[in-house]
Amino acid sequence: MAARIRQCLRLLAVITCLLSTVSCATLQQDTLNQTVDAALETDLARLRELIVPLDRNADPLQMSLIRERIKEMESRNIQDSQYQAQLLAWSGRLYLLEGKRAEAERRLAQAERLSPAETASFVLAARLEPDSTKRLEQLILSAARAEEPALLDIERARTLASLSRNQEAVAAFDSAFSRLPPVFRTTYGEERERAWQLKDMSGTTDAKTAEILAKNSISWRDAIELTGSETSLLQFITGGDRWTPERLETALRERKILPSAHTGYTALDDPMPRRGAAWFIWHLHAAWKSRPALTTRYSDRFRPVPGAKSPISDVDIQDPWFDSVMGCVEWEFMALSDGRNFNPEGTVGGSAFRTMILRVK
Repeated sequence: MAARIRQCLRLLAVITCLLSTVSCATLQQDTLNQTVDAALETDLARLRELIVPLDRNADPLQMSLIRERIKEMESRNIQDSQYQAQLLAWSGRLYLLEGKRAEAERRLAQAERLSPAETASFVLAARLEPDSTKRLEQLILSAARAEEPALLDIERARTLASLSRNQEAVAAFDSAFSRLPPVFRTTYGEERERAWQLKDMSGTTDAKTAEILAKNSISWRDAIELTGSETSLLQFITGGDRWTPERLETALRERKILPSAHTGYTALDDPMPRRGAAWFIWHLHAAWKSRPALTTRYSDRFRPVPGAKSPISDVDIQDPWFDSVMGCVEWEFMALSDGRNFNPEGTVGGSAFRTMILRVK
């Protein structure tokens, strides 16, 4: 009996050891799988942080570098359907930014076959839908299936803004920003602010003005039309009559309120850079106030001083728009982009220009 008990105990010890070995091996494999999964998620997150900012600045060199990164990720041949599907969807989104719609559609079809409910695929599918109303319906339906609905909230916000449903757009942006990494607020923050500025204007502006206000980059023609429709600053020229932009262009050139060609102005439909906006606003302000000395106020002070440097890092004392930028910043018609630089070559959005021109009293 004692011998049988000892034999049973030895057998139990062997079984326990075997179970322990299997358990340890399983635990090690689970840990390894989790480590691999985390590494793949990190790779995709890094890729996302590179691609998202392209919506704000689609730099060709940056897009080329990201395309090489995607090719390197694809070359690893990771046998994980969800990973492959997400990689395909992000690749398709980059193709769309590169202007290669057919390639983007091909990547979406491949991604949907591998894993039908990936959030990145829902986003790409929405971006491939040209009709804003249909796109909005599509995003609402996809949200119920998405693992990351906040990504769809960003697309929904942008779509709502395109439909002039700006109050809803602001709410969707804010909801998304609270649940997503900072890169999303950095990329889409200006769009959110534009929607905020426009949210109370629904039904109070004509269609043409609303169209200009919604633009990310306005032309000189847009600036002139917006100044005429939103302020009385041009009435000392027009006498209150409605002039065409072409007629106003001639009058504004004569008064040097529009800069000459060597300072960047060539035609009404060219984009207006920030330095151009500063010139236009400052010279219009000086003419409206009948104070022409304002147009050389700062260069008269700085240029005679040997070794004098501009207080604004990216605007030189010798630049023809130096006085305009200095005046607009000091009088708070415009702001420095980061506290030190003006970003003279940057674009000007419609709602941002309206805010600037309304400050001229």
